[in-house]
Order: sequence, then structure tokens, then C-alpha cells
Amino acid sequence: MVKLVFKWPVAEFLNRVLRSEMIYFMLCKLSSSAMSQGIVLLFVLYLDSAEFGSLGILLSLSQLFIAFLVAWHSGTILNHGQKYFARSKSLYTVIFFRLCCIMLATVCITISLLLGVEEWINNFTGLKNGSYVVFLWVVAESVFELTDKILVVYGKLVINEIMVLIVKSICFFYMVFSFQSIESYFEVYLVLHLIFSVFVVLALVFLDKPKLIEVDLNKWPELFRFSIFAAITSFSVVMANQGYNFVLRHESVDLADIGAHGLAYKAFMSLSILTYFVRVLYPKILYSQSRKQKLSFVRRAYQIYLPYFILLSLIGYVVICLLVNILIIYSFGSGYENTLFFMVLYLPAFLIFQRAQFLGVMLNNSRHYKKENLAYVVMSLFLVSANILLARFLGVYGVILGTTLAFLLFNLLLKRFLSVRYYLSIRDWG
Repeated sequence: MVKLVFKWPVAEFLNRVLRSEMIYFMLCKLSSSAMSQGIVLLFVLYLDSAEFGSLGILLSLSQLFIAFLVAWHSGTILNHGQKYFARSKSLYTVIFFRLCCIMLATVCITISLLLGVEEWINNFTGLKNGSYVVFLWVVAESVFELTDKILVVYGKLVINEIMVLIVKSICFFYMVFSFQSIESYFEVYLVLHLIFSVFVVLALVFLDKPKLIEVDLNKWPELFRFSIFAAITSFSVVMANQGYNFVLRHESVDLADIGAHGLAYKAFMSLSILTYFVRVLYPKILYSQSRKQKLSFVRRAYQIYLPYFILLSLIGYVVICLLVNILIIYSFGSGYENTLFFMVLYLPAFLIFQRAQFLGVMLNNSRHYKKENLAYVVMSLFLVSANILLARFLGVYGVILGTTLAFLLFNLLLKRFLSVRYYLSIRDWG
């Protein structure tokens, strides 16, 4: 019998992965992401395009609140949290910092609600109980965001992902078998995420009993500076992924068209999970190589792996289009007739975006890693500006064109940053 020996770094790495917990983590992560994206698509079976448009606007608005409450300082858990934990075996400096940020932001949001924002939310989303659903979604996502990565720092990566998968699975099957209304779904969503957070807190108490003396206030200025820089990226991501709904609503585009376009865009972004795996696998493979092998691997990634990644993305996009078409058929139309046409128009943007995401992963793992954030911020600002300008004249088609141009700019910026200096600056994690 001939024994095959794979010498490629990818094959060598995968052989090690199959014997580690990484495979279980990735399977859970993939399943959780599939459940989350599936939930969004399942709304098509219960809501017409106008209602789906209202839901999309509502979720976009909620993401702004979530970014203001927790997303801007969420990176401190995995960044500074792991650093402090390695030295002091304590995570409480970061946890209490985040709790204080959330309490201060909550006060600001509460004041805004008292000033009449609640009624504006109802009118803007087109839902009578829009503010109530926003409240459910924001609280659920905030408590989840606050506790999601704590067990990861304590080395319980797989346990954390299994719990997340359980939560997402229950939400998914509730949508399939017991969906009644948008409000009832998000009530269940909130309860499940609260249960997850309680589980994490109990696990934290069991693993490491909290001690107030372990909170180092001298570290808070460092955490704040890191979070302020991250806030720019956080809000840029929100505007890049959700800004189109604000633009279309401001331009008084019909809710049915907003819903049809929203379904196309959500389906398009559902394949972002592919980039997530690149972000996990690429640095793991890269930093398992010797200094001499790293440069060879980076060049191979750019010249060989990138084209295959684009091909895989294209196949995935075709599959998603077919799935969306099936959902539209079972929804008996309901105003989604233009969705597939919008998805065809989004195909160039999708391929450009996937290529840029791959380049961004490469850039992020060099000494010029901050340039990826710079490129994302520039792209987001251009995207919002282009959508505002073009939507005024072309409506939904203007948003599609503006998004395509923004992703093209993003791609060009990253390609420019991947210069000779990049290949000479591969970071060594030691």
C-alpha cells in the first residue's frame, strides 16, 4: 500500500487540527453561524416584503444601540483580557471596565428614550411595537456580547461554542415550528441569551471566585484608549453592513422594495462565514511555519489559495441564490419578486468583497495590521456617502451601485497596502 505524504503547510496543519479540539470548535462555530443566517432567511416564510423591510430597519437601528453599548469595547476581552489573564490569572479588570461602560451608556440611552426617541423608533421602523422589539434585541445581544468570550479566555473554547450552538439551535427550531409574531420570537430570543449569560457567570464563579481586589483601576486608561480606537472600526462596520437601510428609509423608498433588497443583501452577507474560517486558519498555519517558510506560504496564499477561495465563494453564492428562490416560492411571492434580480446585480460586489476580505486577513497578520482598519473606515465612509448620493436618484439600484464601488475601493486599498514591505514584515508570534 502506498502511503501518501502531504508536504503542503495546509495539509500538515489540517492533520494536526483533526487531532485537536480546533475541529470541534470550528464545527460548532459553523453550525451556529448557519443557524443564525437561517433564522434571518426563515422570516421570509412568515413576513411579506414590507414587514421584512420594517424588520431590517429595526435590526439596523438596534445594531447602532448595541455598538454604543457594548461592541466598541468588546475587543478588550480577547485582546487585553488574555494578556492580563496570562500574567495575573484574573479577568476582572476587563469585566468591571466593560460593566461600567455599559452602565454609563445605558444612562445615556434611557435619557434619550425619555426625550421621545421611543415614538420616533416606532415611526421610523414602521412597526407599532418597534421600540419594544428594539429593546428586546438590544438587551439580548448586549448581555450575550458581554459574556460570550469570557470562557474562551479561561480555555473553555469548545464549551462556550457548544452553549452558543444550543442557543442558536433553539431559536432556529422555534422559527420552524412555533413562530407566531416578531415580538414573541424576540421574547424567546432574550430569555435564551439571558440563560446563556447566567451559565457563563456561574461557570466563572465556579472556575475562579471573583475578588474585588483583583480589579486594577490603573489599567483602565489603557483599556479606554484601545476601545476608543476600536469604536471607530465598530461603528464603521455597522454603517457598512446596515447603513443602506437608513439611506433607503430616509429617501422614502417603499418598504416592500426595502424588504426585497434587504433579503438579497442578507443572503449575500450570509457567506461571510467563509472569511471567518480564513481568519482562523490563515494565522494558525502562518505562525506554525519557520521564518523561511512563512514568506513562501504567504505568496502561495496570494497566488494559489486566493483564486480557489473566490471559486468556492462563487459556488456558495449560487447555492444561496437557489435556497432564496425556494423560500420565495414557499412564501407565495409576498413581494419578494425582485430579490433574485438584486442578488444577480450584487454578484460583482460579492466577489470583490470576498477577495478584499482574504487580502485583509493577510494584511492583518503583518506589522501593517492597522492599515486594514484604516481601509475599512475609508471604505465605510465612502459607502455611506455613495449610497446617500446615488439612492436619491436611483433608489435601491443606487445602493447596489454604491456598495459595489465601495467594495472595489476597499479591494484597491488593501492591494496597495500589500506591497514589498508587507512581505518583509510578517509578524512573529514567537
